[in-house]
Amino acid sequence: MIQTGKTPQELNAEYQVNMLKHLEIEITEVCSEYLCGRMPVNEKTRQPIGILHGGASAVFAETLSNIGANLCVDEKRYQCVGLSIH
Repeated sequence: MIQTGKTPQELNAEYQVNMLKHLEIEITEVCSEYLCGRMPVNEKTRQPIGILHGGASAVFAETLSNIGANLCVDEKRYQCVGLSIH
C-alpha cells in the first residue's frame, strides 16, 4: 500500500529530473492502492515510423512502478529500482 500524503503536484515537482523531464512524464493520481501517470506521444517518444517507441513505453512503465514502489517503503532504508520486461 502506498503510504504517502504526497499529491501528484508534489511528486511531479520532486521527480521532474532526468528521463522524466525529457519525456514529459507526469504523475496524475496517487491513492493508497495505485499511482497513475501520463506521457505524451510526440517527437521524443515516437519511433522513426511515427508510432510510440517500445523503449519509451518501458521507461514509462518503469518510472511509475519505481515511484509507486518507493512510496510503499521507508525510503531512508530502501530504494526500489528496476523492472523485468518480458
